[in-house]
Amino acid sequence: MSTHLSQYHLVERIQHQIAHCSGRTALREWSASGETQLTWFQAGARIRRIASALLSLGIDAQERVALFSHNSLNWSLADLSILYVRGVTVPIYATNTATQAAFIINDADIRTIFVGSQPQYDAILALTLAAFEADVDDAYWQPALQQRIDERNLDDLFTLIYTSGTTGEPKGVMLDYANMAMVLKLHDERLCVSQDDISLSFLPLSHVFECAWSFYMMHTGAQNVYLTDTNLVRNAIKPFHRR
Repeated sequence: MSTHLSQYHLVERIQHQIAHCSGRTALREWSASGETQLTWFQAGARIRRIASALLSLGIDAQERVALFSHNSLNWSLADLSILYVRGVTVPIYATNTATQAAFIINDADIRTIFVGSQPQYDAILALTLAAFEADVDDAYWQPALQQRIDERNLDDLFTLIYTSGTTGEPKGVMLDYANMAMVLKLHDERLCVSQDDISLSFLPLSHVFECAWSFYMMHTGAQNVYLTDTNLVRNAIKPFHRR
């Protein structure tokens, strides 16, 4: 890895936050009925558990894994788990039809899909679907997981983001960790974001803008607050505005 950018490798940055800010709140999910929060330590434990499940399914390094969901705390946990095993996250817009989802799944040669809620589940029910077993032995998979983490490389792909397809069939855009590392570095040079800042995540995480921004928030240690219903943006902002 390039020495000047290796410190900005996304997995390196997530592990840094888990190790040095374990008790701080990392991720939050807001709804009209309440809020869920995870510290960096709790998030790290969940990421490793999901990553262990991916390894138990035989996910190879640089294998593509789809995420078909609205924004949520679990969206990022699944995303980071894929990255931990050196997989490649392929987001699918939550509003896509079964036909649109099928095109991406076939084009990207995907065999494992995370689904967020019933509409997405229904859309791919006729397609290949993998479900995790609840009793995955985390400890058994830790050596293999650590090996994947240790083998991380800036040349690895971290995501394959498909265009909307408004002018034809969607096209997959390949982004590697070097792309993301440069984004983090350049944002650091231009912005002043700290652990005390809060970011409301409501633009689709399947879009590169929200994807990159949410990762930058994690890089800085700021809190990502996920909003699953974009109709409630105004309501969600009020409690944070009063602080």
